[in-house]
Amino acid sequence: MAAEWEQRPIAEVYYDAAPADMDGDGDLDLVTRSARGVVWHENDGIGVFPASHLAIDNWDIKTFTPLDYDGDGLVDLAVCDDWANTLHIYTNTGNGYDAGFELEYRTARCRSLASGDLDGDGADEPRCLLGRQLRQCGPVRQPRDWACHDSDFAGSHL
Repeated sequence: MAAEWEQRPIAEVYYDAAPADMDGDGDLDLVTRSARGVVWHENDGIGVFPASHLAIDNWDIKTFTPLDYDGDGLVDLAVCDDWANTLHIYTNTGNGYDAGFELEYRTARCRSLASGDLDGDGADEPRCLLGRQLRQCGPVRQPRDWACHDSDFAGSHL
């Protein structure tokens, strides 16, 4: 039986939230964006979040999405960096996150970021909403060899 919901004040302001099993224990944790960067709140298994962990220390993050970028079963993070105007991937090493690498440049207008296997190829791909366009990135040959292209919401590539 799930724990009864209880409102709890927090000392920090969070802007975005997404569920993801960050610690691999089988329950969904809560991943948020704050002024400090990306923070995940550990679910104790009954819906209580007693501990918070700073996953990415970068206050320039505009938006983020959890995904399994490299297919290793660990939750990686894709982020739009507002200052550098880039889409970065931070891979989960199993003991924290690496320094990240730039996947795509020109994301200054990125308003929202999401991921999933939308094309049915078995890989999570990040999608960045750019006003009226959707920038989608997907693997070409190797896991870090991706191509990004824009499409409109009618399904045609721009």
